[in-house]
Amino acid sequence: MKINNRYQILTPNGYEDFDGIQKVKRDKFCKVVFKDNTEIECSTDHVFLSGKEEFKAKDLQKDDCISSKNGYKIVKSIELVDESIELYDLINAGKDHVYYTNDILSHNCCFDGSNNTLLHGDVLDKLIPIDPIDIKEIYKSDYKLKIYHQPKENCKYIITIDPSEGLGLDYTGIHVWDISKKNKRIQCAVMYNNKISIPEAPFVISAIGKFYNNALILIENNKFETIVRDIFEKTEYYGDIFLNNDGRYGIRTTQHTRNISLKQMEHEFSKSRFEINDYDTIHELNCFIEHNGKFQADQDNHDDLVMSLSLLCYIIADSVLYEQYITENEQYMKDVHDIDESQLDFLIDDGANVIRLNDKRNIYDELDYDDDWF
Repeated sequence: MKINNRYQILTPNGYEDFDGIQKVKRDKFCKVVFKDNTEIECSTDHVFLSGKEEFKAKDLQKDDCISSKNGYKIVKSIELVDESIELYDLINAGKDHVYYTNDILSHNCCFDGSNNTLLHGDVLDKLIPIDPIDIKEIYKSDYKLKIYHQPKENCKYIITIDPSEGLGLDYTGIHVWDISKKNKRIQCAVMYNNKISIPEAPFVISAIGKFYNNALILIENNKFETIVRDIFEKTEYYGDIFLNNDGRYGIRTTQHTRNISLKQMEHEFSKSRFEINDYDTIHELNCFIEHNGKFQADQDNHDDLVMSLSLLCYIIADSVLYEQYITENEQYMKDVHDIDESQLDFLIDDGANVIRLNDKRNIYDELDYDDDWF
């Protein structure tokens, strides 16, 4: 996201501030043509207004009236274009979150969720996307890893993967998490792609894992056990792969494990324990709603990154797994800092006296220790 502190946008209240602009890629879009022959291309869930009513672009019909700068525009035609497109979202524009684009009154992306999102609106409002610091090609030029934090030598990482068949429908959602600090899970990198095939997935995952210090691999394995097998047999990966209590590699998602994961996710975010940097992740969290008693992606949206994130929450919720995969790595970081502290104790000969110096700074401050584990 490009942060804005210089420009204003025209709204019904005059020129107002907005937080920034985010470029997004969509697999399909709507082309709306009005009777005055003006037109606009937008995402299928772009929100238009007609007076106080709101309409998503995909729900518009011929002869609908849409609010504009100079009254109303009448829809002449609407076309769903099944092609990829890059679009731009304004973030938090004006006090009412509406602004004019091509003289059409639109509702901006305010990332505040609906009333029935898993995460509370106040929590969602604090999630502000940033631009990746780097884009790394993994295995193929089309498979791009968005990097928000480069790997660090003394940090421990977990990769969570919600795989797909790579047929252009559901996405493969991959997160890289830094778990080195207690009660802090830092999103370091994201891959979000619906073209990664099952035979390619082991090589993509292995390459990301190697880049992040042979990270622990945590994968959903309901239908994709061959991916785990091929990581072992074909990629020469030297990191660990999560082994569940039932002796299977990865996590088999059931309604029971799903409920545990999502409940823990809600709790973790309420305690501000996740640092989320990625636009697509935040977008999915804002569209992850309750429908008929089950949390899932809102219509025409995806939840692959949310479900990938939920795998980490499942480990956090299980005290045994937490101790094995999280606490052990936090202790590793403490040991590293203990070594650093011992190296701070040294002698200086000033020509008259030998002086022993020791840096008394509290080197554990950054580990964010507290008594509240869950």
